[in-house]
Amino acid sequence: MTKTVDKNGNGNRNLYLRVDDAIMKNVNKAVRAWNWTTGYTKADLANTLIVTTVAVQAFIAAAAKDKMYYMLPFWTALCGNSWIKENKEIENLEFNSIKLGLMDLKVETHKTTMKVIGPRYFLLGNTFAIWDRADVDKIAIYGTLAYLLAPSFYVMRADYVPSQKNCVARGLNHIREWWNAPTTSPIPTTVPIRN
Repeated sequence: MTKTVDKNGNGNRNLYLRVDDAIMKNVNKAVRAWNWTTGYTKADLANTLIVTTVAVQAFIAAAAKDKMYYMLPFWTALCGNSWIKENKEIENLEFNSIKLGLMDLKVETHKTTMKVIGPRYFLLGNTFAIWDRADVDKIAIYGTLAYLLAPSFYVMRADYVPSQKNCVARGLNHIREWWNAPTTSPIPTTVPIRN
């Protein structure tokens, strides 16, 4: 994560950049925790958030009184499909560029785009959710944009962490190694005593 400075070159950044840096610091921690626990990558987390958004929106729309809410899960599913494919493609490009010790322009452009899209979905979801506070369905369905979909865009800006075994598999491997390790116990021998 790079720190941005103002046009004069000093470290006084505006409020938005400071807030964005704080958010990304926590998102990076969350992605590392996700990777350590599940073994999956940031694209897997972002894609899980997108799929969860669609599922929750579809559930809310099915239970809602107003059938107008069917449009949002349908739209999110259509866009989500392309976002999921793009996330995997970007992750592969990022992996290859890190392996070669280079920066990929498409990856960096994607991160810049996500820097704009994430806050917009957060603000859009919150704005529509509080527009009519009496409609609980509206609050819930638009809240998914702010609290499930927007974080997926932040996650794709996080630092790359390679996939690994999940924490349970790693723990079982350590137990197996410990169990199968040869035990070292002292061998009794006679010790001559000098007079």
